[in-house]
Amino acid sequence: MNVWRILFALLIGLSAATHGSAQTYTLNETPQVGECFQVTVSTSLAGVIKVFRDGKTQAVKLSGQGQFAYAERTLDSKGNLATKTARAYKQASARVDTGNDRWQPTLRPTLQLIVAQRSDDGLVVFSPHGPMLRDEEQLLGDHFDTSALTGLLPNRPVALAESWEVHNSTIQALCLFEALIGHEIRGKLIDVKDGSAILRVEGRASGIDLGALVAVEVQATLKYDLLAKRIVQVEWKQKDNREPGPISPASEYESTTQITRSFLAEPPKELSTVALAAVPKEAEVPAAMAALQYFDPHQRFQLTHARDWHLVAATEPHTIMRLMDKGDFLSQATITPWKQLEAGKRVTPEEFKKTIHESPGWEVEEIIEEAEVLKDADRWIYRVSMKGELDEVKVVQHYYLIAFANGRHVVVSFTMKPGNVSKIGNRDLNFVMGLELPKK
Repeated sequence: MNVWRILFALLIGLSAATHGSAQTYTLNETPQVGECFQVTVSTSLAGVIKVFRDGKTQAVKLSGQGQFAYAERTLDSKGNLATKTARAYKQASARVDTGNDRWQPTLRPTLQLIVAQRSDDGLVVFSPHGPMLRDEEQLLGDHFDTSALTGLLPNRPVALAESWEVHNSTIQALCLFEALIGHEIRGKLIDVKDGSAILRVEGRASGIDLGALVAVEVQATLKYDLLAKRIVQVEWKQKDNREPGPISPASEYESTTQITRSFLAEPPKELSTVALAAVPKEAEVPAAMAALQYFDPHQRFQLTHARDWHLVAATEPHTIMRLMDKGDFLSQATITPWKQLEAGKRVTPEEFKKTIHESPGWEVEEIIEEAEVLKDADRWIYRVSMKGELDEVKVVQHYYLIAFANGRHVVVSFTMKPGNVSKIGNRDLNFVMGLELPKK
């Protein structure tokens, strides 16, 4: 008898027996239309932002915290991700301190019902009851996206210590990237006890946010209810290293987010079918609901604008916004409240052009176009497009003069590289059309 053949057969049998006895656990959660969860999100962060002052880069201390509590009802889903949810917020508060400055946004009571809608371009949060302020959009849109949590699961049976790759779309959503460059984040089943599976998610990722390159490192722990087949708890730790961009400075910080999810057998009245009647059924968010509002602190104007315009400076003479399109900086808009004449009076186009030519640092080479674009009982709008050099840089500038019926004049200038003119299209005109006098 061949002893080596016997030993080999025994080893094969032992291997098969061991493999066959390995316990596996199916970890999946498929969002169902109509189901509802009670969610709490608590975040703390600490680090520095890097600002350029007095000819050198200085690190300014950064700290913050946020508390959110809301019921979330699934309105639509695709695969293992909810693509549209309605949220009824009971709490939405945050505070971020940078040096001596503090950002502490609040949510107006009229906007407690929020829709979170996902597309290939990312998540959009909006209210069916009116435009949000930028602070409100950042408060709700920048907290941890709990509707993307289910994408962390493998959606298949896995054994203890087995790992899996997390899908790109999930990483992009949870790391708040506008575009994902790459990642090596993986999930792993590390323990099973008391009817729950404990999962670890960790790794690195890089992407683009508001035109800035961002590198993150993630270490997260999830608790998954094996009987209910749901994620019930999450601790998400993340380190961010952000390079400077057109909208934000460079920064480095660490954040910890604690999440709880509990299933609701019935949706609360704030998310009932009647309460959700105002939520649009379209696959695309209506432009009017996606728009944001800005109110001049000196009460000289108000503005309803597309959310790809971002406020970068607000002083007494000027309000400056920048247009970002999928990470690309396309144009800068400068709003300047100008002359106050008698009601019904307005500046002539000749006087307007003379003032433009006298602007410091601006050398006009060519007037591309000039025309009256609007005249009604409330306002008159005149546009002049010019090509030239601004501080020795070749640019195109579109100037709009808005004369209101009460004699108030506002000038809006759009500055862009010549190659961006076609990309902007009518977005400058749409921006100007959203400018109004303050309503009482």
